[in-house]
Amino acid sequence: MTSARMRASEADIAAAAAILERLNVTTDDLMATASRPTVVVPTFAEYVPRVYAAMPPTRTRDNYRSYWNKIAALWPDRRLDEPTTSELAALVNQIRQQRVIRRSDRGGKGVARAAVDALRCLYRHAVRDRLIDAASNPTTELDRSAPPHPHRRALPDTVLTDIYRVTADGPDPELHQVLIRLHIETACRRGGVLALRPQDLDPTECSIRLREKGATERWQPVSPTLMSALQHLDSQRRPAPESKRNAAGRLAGHDDQRGRGRHPEPLLEFDGLLRHRTRRAKTPDTIPFQFPEALPPSPIPNFFCTTTTLDNRGRLGTKSLLRVMSWTPGDPLAITVDGQIPVLRRSRSGRFCIHTNGYLYLPAAVRRDCALAAGERVLLAAAPAGEVIAVYPQQVVAGALWAHRRRIWEHKP
Repeated sequence: MTSARMRASEADIAAAAAILERLNVTTDDLMATASRPTVVVPTFAEYVPRVYAAMPPTRTRDNYRSYWNKIAALWPDRRLDEPTTSELAALVNQIRQQRVIRRSDRGGKGVARAAVDALRCLYRHAVRDRLIDAASNPTTELDRSAPPHPHRRALPDTVLTDIYRVTADGPDPELHQVLIRLHIETACRRGGVLALRPQDLDPTECSIRLREKGATERWQPVSPTLMSALQHLDSQRRPAPESKRNAAGRLAGHDDQRGRGRHPEPLLEFDGLLRHRTRRAKTPDTIPFQFPEALPPSPIPNFFCTTTTLDNRGRLGTKSLLRVMSWTPGDPLAITVDGQIPVLRRSRSGRFCIHTNGYLYLPAAVRRDCALAAGERVLLAAAPAGEVIAVYPQQVVAGALWAHRRRIWEHKP
């Protein structure tokens, strides 16, 4: 049973009309808003693959991908319009705290800047797709710390003199000194040297074309003596077949020295020359021992391991393997025991989960079955392909080492 809607009174209609007039809103505006389709804002887990597929395959996209995956793992069901600027700042700080610390670590400032750039790129695509308004973009107010002062510095003349002296005594002083001069005069990267081709030499303008990081190209002036040395290396070490050279001495298929042709020639193979010299240095004349035979390939692909200590609550005191496995706090785990070895697998039907502090915990029943005591050192072995982490007690590791090479551990008086 439904009741008929009561007709608004004249006073209510007049009051509504007065409010609309004060707000400068017409009935046409109301009808247009009502007929406008509702925009469904996707979640992070839904939108990240769309943005990744829309971007060109560059190194920038690959760098952003790792941060997008972390965001999608932490907030898989949150819509893009839900997080505030404060929540995004907390997320950036969390990613910064979970970074892998290396020798070159500088406090995680680079990780924080990259995370902010990845978020801004994600929300720029959302604005372009009209999923959110530009005024509602929470990343515009997100702080991005300034880059730290670089550690790069110019080498003093004394160091350059020592470098030249060392290269003069090397196995190929001609090649090495030309390479050093090329880096000093052009300040190019190693990739720019390895990508150098014969048609990139322009002796008329005394410049070379360098292709470096980020698919950038530039014509760099060089000294006449360096140009002569580069041409000498090209003619003496990598001469082209006579059938590919015309009367003018240019490589066939090229219109001019700047390489505007149809078939690019091979690069000026400094890389091959360096590999050739490396193989030559491994002869018995220079190294007075034989290299061991290569080990057989590992039966476990992408195998990682580390050691840690088990505390009285069953906490494993390391997070390094979780970063390798891309496991995050809250992920469900299935913990079983296989021959007194705890085995952890990420599983949706798992009864346990990764603690909110980012550490793994072994339940008391598992520690009892495996005879693991507080303070004991254990070996953690991980295989990302199998989504598995195994915890090996010291006794098991010692038994494996004894079985592999018993004579190493036997006591010999």
